[in-house]
Amino acid sequence: MGTTDGLQRFDGIRYKTFQHKENDSTSIPSNPVWQLLVDKKNNLWVLLADGRVGIFDTRNFIFREIPARFKKPVSPNTFIKHLITDESGNIFYLMGGSEVITWDEKSKDFSYTHNFFRQKEEWNIADFLQQPGTEKYWISIEHGGLAVYDRSNGTLSFPGQNAEKEPAIEHYGNTGSYYKLFFDRQNRLWSVTLNGLPYVNCFDLKNGKPVIDNGS
Repeated sequence: MGTTDGLQRFDGIRYKTFQHKENDSTSIPSNPVWQLLVDKKNNLWVLLADGRVGIFDTRNFIFREIPARFKKPVSPNTFIKHLITDESGNIFYLMGGSEVITWDEKSKDFSYTHNFFRQKEEWNIADFLQQPGTEKYWISIEHGGLAVYDRSNGTLSFPGQNAEKEPAIEHYGNTGSYYKLFFDRQNRLWSVTLNGLPYVNCFDLKNGKPVIDNGS
């Protein structure tokens, strides 16, 4: 469990707490934990509230920080940062409202140079997610609607140039920011928009129609 006061492990009987320790480079660099993610190789990834990221060895209790190289100037203070994984085991680091960078096991870092997906240079990315069972990656453009990169053929679809005629791209247009992208078991795309208040959206990709628009 990630808490504001460190990393907690419960083994069924007791809790063990892991916190930052001065002059100990193997401890977590700071205590507030933002997100935990377990990858396909059973590595425990830890994203800290200050934006630093690394792998915590659950056997030896050692933290290894992973460098993250962004192309754009970014602020780790955003509330929309998180780690994302896909069905192939790729791991992405989203700095919401800015960009997505990809982990490379050989170079052991996150970087925009490892990205395999395409996007337009001027886009700021609000969210990013693979559509289950496909090679399609959905990109939420900050104040610009939705885009889809299809890795199987290298096609990028977005408002104004919807190459694969994605109904959701047409429906949502080229305005608005869509956060918390999520696919349910019925292949419906869920999202949240913030128009003063948070509103929920749901789009049925199979039927090409919205189920919920702005919470109604």
